[in-house]
Formats: sequence, C-alpha cells, structure tokens
Amino acid sequence: MEDIIVTEDNGRDQYLGTKVGEKVFSTDVDTLIPLRAALGYEMMRSLIEQQKTLLVSNATEALYLNWFSTRLREKGRAGLDPAWKIVPCGGGEKIGAFLGLFGVNKGKVVALIDVIGRHEELRDSELVRGCDILTMDKYVEDGAQGGIEELIGRPTYFRLVNLCYKLPRKTRLRPMKPGVIEDVAGQPKHLVHEVEEHFAACGPEAGTFDRYRPVEFMAENTRKCEKKLPELSSALDRFEKLFEDINACS
Repeated sequence: MEDIIVTEDNGRDQYLGTKVGEKVFSTDVDTLIPLRAALGYEMMRSLIEQQKTLLVSNATEALYLNWFSTRLREKGRAGLDPAWKIVPCGGGEKIGAFLGLFGVNKGKVVALIDVIGRHEELRDSELVRGCDILTMDKYVEDGAQGGIEELIGRPTYFRLVNLCYKLPRKTRLRPMKPGVIEDVAGQPKHLVHEVEEHFAACGPEAGTFDRYRPVEFMAENTRKCEKKLPELSSALDRFEKLFEDINACS
C-alpha cells in the first residue's frame, strides 16, 4: 500500500489516495517501515527462539565476554557455555521492553546488567518474570559499581587503554590510587568515566576516548594483551565466576 502524491505546477503536493498493488520492492519510505519492523522482529525472534539468551547492554560487553570466555576455555577452565547467545539490548531499562516483545516461554533468558537504581523495580516487574538477573557488582572487588570494565579491573583496563591508544609516558593512565574512586556526589566513579576525564584533561594530544576501541584492540592483539596486561589472571578469575553462574541458570 502506498500513498500517491503528485506535485502540481505551483509546487504544492496533492494527495490522490492510496494504491494497493503487488510492487513488493517499493522505494517509498513510509511503505517500507512496517516491512522493516516485521523483518527485524522475525530475525530477532528466530535468533533467540529455543535458545539460551544472555542479554547485555551493548556490543562492547558482548565482545569482552566472548574474549574472556575464549581465553578461559583455552586454559581448560569454565567459559560461557556455547549454547548461550549474547544479545545486546540497550541496557537494563530496555530489558522489560525486550522481554515484552519476545517473552521467555520458549527459551532461557539471563540479563547481565550494571547496578542501577531501578534494579529491584526491574526484578519485580511482570515482564521479566522467568528471566534471571545478574548484576556485575557481585563479581567486582572493593564494592565497585559500574560496567564490565570494573570486572576487568583498574590496572588491567588502564594498561589496555594505554596500549590501545599508544599514549606517551606523560599522558598514560596510572592506577596508583587503591580502592574505589568517588565522584562529587560520593558515588563510585565508573572506570570509563575516569578514562574519559583523563582524556579530556590531557587535551587534543590524547584524542577522544571511544569505549569500543579497547575491546577491538584486545580482539585483534590477543597474544600481546596476554603478555602485557597486569593482573589479567585476577580478571580471568572474576569472569570465570560470572560464567559459572550464568551456566548454572540453564
């Protein structure tokens, strides 16, 4: 179905009505919107149906999980069971909407989220009934809160950023401060925010920080990272505990 609109000589658009036809490959944007929506829904439904689905916030988290799972399995340790399909869904606040669309009746669903203020509210929602929710703070030392970077750890993550951006000595990140760094409101400061502030303070010389680049560098330089990242063994221990808990939700 397409709206038929013609432009008159005076430049005004005139609406002639709606045409129903067999032209499947229409180029009209309005016509394609429901087709795109239906196709996207069907592709996602076929991806997660009858599967074990692990919901994460974004592609960055998915890549870190895959990288650490692969390293653990190489060492004969517990990685993420291959039966789990990692699906980025946009964060904890969108999990309810995701499950409302696709449900959890035919497969097992686990949501891995940061610690958020609405966490308990999310647990009590009818939309997430049947979905297990894991928060990353359970696997992080020193009571830190934040994203998957906290699971990697400050020394390891800071060194990864230094390697990725080839920061000169005077602008390198240095995890000198023990414990949790707090913001002006007294809340734990996320590692990503610390790095962003560091880059901003260094000025144009350091460039702009992109959260995705370190994990991309990690994937492309695995052996280099295994040799040069400090306290990587501790990070592997934390990820192994996370994977064991996810696998136990089968």
